[in-house]
Amino acid sequence: MACAAQNGIRMEKLFDNSDFSRYRHCKTLFVKGCLMPLAEGEASTYRRSEYARLKAELFKLLPGGVDCISDEAADSFRMFVEALADGGKYMRNVCFVAGAFCAYVDEVEVTESGLVVYYTKTTPKISDSAVAKAAYIAEIAARSGHPLAAIRIATCNRNYVRKGAIEPEKLFKITDVLPRIDEARGVVNAFLAEGERLIAEPAVREMSVKCERPDKCEYFDSCAGVSRPCILDFHGIDGNAMFRLFESGVKSLDDLLDNAHLLRPAQAAMVRMYLTDDTLHVDIPRVRAFLEKLHYPMCFLDFEACQPALPLYDGTRPFMQIAFQYSLHVKRTEYSELEHYQFLPKKGVDPRPEMARRLFNQIPHGACVVVFSKGLECKVLNQLATRFKDYAHKLNAARNAVCDLQELFASRAVYSKAMLGSTSLKAVYPAMFPGDKSCDYSALDVHNGAEALRLFTRAQYEDDAKSAEHYAQLYTYCGKDTLSLARMVMLLQTVTGAEIGQRKLRTNRRRRREKCRDK
Repeated sequence: MACAAQNGIRMEKLFDNSDFSRYRHCKTLFVKGCLMPLAEGEASTYRRSEYARLKAELFKLLPGGVDCISDEAADSFRMFVEALADGGKYMRNVCFVAGAFCAYVDEVEVTESGLVVYYTKTTPKISDSAVAKAAYIAEIAARSGHPLAAIRIATCNRNYVRKGAIEPEKLFKITDVLPRIDEARGVVNAFLAEGERLIAEPAVREMSVKCERPDKCEYFDSCAGVSRPCILDFHGIDGNAMFRLFESGVKSLDDLLDNAHLLRPAQAAMVRMYLTDDTLHVDIPRVRAFLEKLHYPMCFLDFEACQPALPLYDGTRPFMQIAFQYSLHVKRTEYSELEHYQFLPKKGVDPRPEMARRLFNQIPHGACVVVFSKGLECKVLNQLATRFKDYAHKLNAARNAVCDLQELFASRAVYSKAMLGSTSLKAVYPAMFPGDKSCDYSALDVHNGAEALRLFTRAQYEDDAKSAEHYAQLYTYCGKDTLSLARMVMLLQTVTGAEIGQRKLRTNRRRRREKCRDK
């Protein structure tokens, strides 16, 4: 192992592509990620992820060749050197090693002008980050004694439409970025110097401005040295402004309240609103007006959607948004029980045709559709109605009948300190039902939409038993969302004394009176 124990801290791996990316994002995150071991079984390099394996399987840009994949960077490099000495022309999953650093690439081709490296990016264009990564790879390859003649990055063609088996030559656009790597040479040299310094003296840097949201960094607590929640957990104020306050010594929520004069008037008002007491505040007239817009039959609908870089189904493009799951709770009358319907497609099958058919049959005629943040739900209903004309009438009606419960929280008609300024479902439900574990996401394997997407994608390529396990977790997660919506509506109805359907009833009465006058 190139990195030895220093000052009682054992460096268990070489610095690799992931460490370089982490360094560019946050120097503290990079340092602490090297000093603190990852959880057992967690991949330490990008190539070991399930998605990277899928790319290697589906998008072999070069024919044949020697596969140099190994759990050890040194072994991968050794296999590459041996294949090169034996006259090999193509090598896959290659790792270049130079001292304490290594760099992974998808493919290496030996040409008359020298070594050509390929790797894929699941983005439609070549970003500054991709150029910086290419510069790092070129430097490590050169230091290992194998300078590169070209670094070719394959990016996704957003206009590619899948028809049958994926055609890599059409899906990917390949660009040589070697001429651009001088742009990033400075950050590469700084990273190499930092890595060598860390081996000699593993000291932790201070926090950086990248810490504006602590839930994005696994090392935040040890860096900040504060108890949670702190002011950076508060969602009502711009992250950079909040971080500046944090740096000045305003760290706890009580500190934030005491220093509200440092904020803009609107921000200070928001802080006082949320931090003065622990009660649930409900603007009864506004909430009652919202609830009276609702009517029976009432549906509570939630979709989960993905935007895969690699199109999963015929007729889809890279990054095209596709709903793959829904949960639907239906309450037909004031006194009826909730009925629950849910859907996930069979593995490898386009979910949209069956999803449209089931929604057509399961959403009652004339239903009011309650959602939380209506953007996705309205978009999916519109897409399904446009694509499947036989179901268009009811799906369009459902889209037009959408009522967004999040509006009550975004407008501060309902709020409490426990929400910490957030209007997400994961924040408002626990605040309204403190201690209720029936809709608690912490015990689940899926905690949010991003994790649901990753689990669904993995399920498409794993064996049936593992896929069934993932599907069970997804069903449990999505069902909790719509059950939460139903319970919040019922609680607000109880608190405000609102009668569901009163607006519709008054409208119908007015129309009848107008008809009578016309006669």
